[in-house]
Amino acid sequence: MHRLYGIVLLLLLGSCASRMTPEGGKKDVTAPVMTSAEPENSSVNFKGKEIVIAFDEYVQLVDLSAQLVVSPLMEPAPKVTAYKNKITIALPDTLLPATTYSFSFGKSVADVHESNILDGFRYVFSTGEAIDSLSVSGKIADAATAKPVKQVTVMLYRTSNLNDSILLKRKPDYFARTDENGEYTLKYLAAGTYVLVALDDKNGNYQYDDPAEEAIAFLSSAITLPPDVNQNLTITNSLPAELRLKRSTRIRKTALQLVFNRPVDTLEVTTKSGAEYADPSIWNLRRDTLTLFTADTLQDSLIVYLKGDNGLKDTVAVRMITGKAALDATTKGILLSYETPSGKGIGGSFKVESLNPLSAINQLNVLEDSVEIKGYKYGIDKADPRVFTILYDWKPGKFYNVRVLPGNISDRYGYTNDSLDWKFRMPDDRSSGEVLVTVAGKKTEGDDYLLQLCSDDFKVLRQEKLLTTVTAFNFIPPGNYRLRVVKDINRNGRWDESDFKTRQQPEPVSVSDGIQVRASWTLEKEIVLP
Repeated sequence: MHRLYGIVLLLLLGSCASRMTPEGGKKDVTAPVMTSAEPENSSVNFKGKEIVIAFDEYVQLVDLSAQLVVSPLMEPAPKVTAYKNKITIALPDTLLPATTYSFSFGKSVADVHESNILDGFRYVFSTGEAIDSLSVSGKIADAATAKPVKQVTVMLYRTSNLNDSILLKRKPDYFARTDENGEYTLKYLAAGTYVLVALDDKNGNYQYDDPAEEAIAFLSSAITLPPDVNQNLTITNSLPAELRLKRSTRIRKTALQLVFNRPVDTLEVTTKSGAEYADPSIWNLRRDTLTLFTADTLQDSLIVYLKGDNGLKDTVAVRMITGKAALDATTKGILLSYETPSGKGIGGSFKVESLNPLSAINQLNVLEDSVEIKGYKYGIDKADPRVFTILYDWKPGKFYNVRVLPGNISDRYGYTNDSLDWKFRMPDDRSSGEVLVTVAGKKTEGDDYLLQLCSDDFKVLRQEKLLTTVTAFNFIPPGNYRLRVVKDINRNGRWDESDFKTRQQPEPVSVSDGIQVRASWTLEKEIVLP
């Protein structure tokens, strides 16, 4: 009996084993392969209403709306679906005659089981006698940083008129999108003359209708095909076509702020009586924000009239008295902030800024390693009376202390300071590094160039007008930086974006790779003029 039970048990185990699923083979890592298409890929004299593309395995469509590019555009858009091993494209009745159409699927086609992607699959057909074969390719980079920009819509228009007012109010004749490296290719183009534009099309309508949000790049002249063309462009938010006042805000009891949609060249501000506005008015560095200070802080409202560039005419009426305690509290005291020269090298200034224009600085004391010093200069900035600076030949590694007794600083509204005690240490060779920058290339006669030391995210930390081929940035805190050279065409001391209305390109820049500054090190770096 024991022997019989053993035989039965073995038979049962064998029976169970025979029902186990056999181990699978190697994991499928192969993308789907097209086996047929109806009509065939690259067909001519196309007159059908539907395209069916078959693959060697079941397929799915992934992120189709973002990946699929149909050029030229079809109105209405074709309907693309996947079922089992086939992709079906239902076409509209609006195909143009003698036109080559391209379906670029990007990374949208994948197999069902392992999601292996068929990257770059394209289907092409022509409603004419031949497939158009010309192309335009290139790269789109950020105009300020030179970094490649992905998912930018690059558009071609059949025209030679760069100033066509409806150019970007209609859909393009051809378009493509940039990849991860900022590169694009417009293929299957017909011979002709075109205008090339690249747009960060935020709302996906292929139109330039939101200059504040949509960056743009464009060529300054039309292109003609053939031959094939390679064009690199730099993209940035362009200045709005017309100057207008975006908003006016009472920022506190003493001040009104006017914010414009673009920098202002000239602006006339007058009062109700027609007289020029006499109280202090201060522009920001970009000249798109103006702060007006008022002498009478108890008036019910402030009314001013504006007249400026591009026919700007506007009236601003702002109620000056409110019940908001927090707003009125911003004038309680002089409220000073400061910026030390320690991050700008030994040639920097000690900068102090008040909320309101200053009227007087009677006395201050500066100590170097606890010893009071002389020989420094200080005064109120003529361009911005909220600011005063202290100039001195600061010594590397020294500890400084700026002291101001109560009541020695006063603003135009009679507010004075409490006791102030500002402390900072200047860097020295042991705690900071140095970058020696050699600039290669030939300057364009009549143009100025700016050499900038920037943070890794391109905030300008130091700037020098480029006068020699070698420039030293010394006493730099350890960290990661970038170098940038700006061709300052309009000589305003800053980098400027494009102006699409006048077809003015952004000011050219060249940018270094990231650099790492270390304490007690001198780093030599070359950068080429833009």
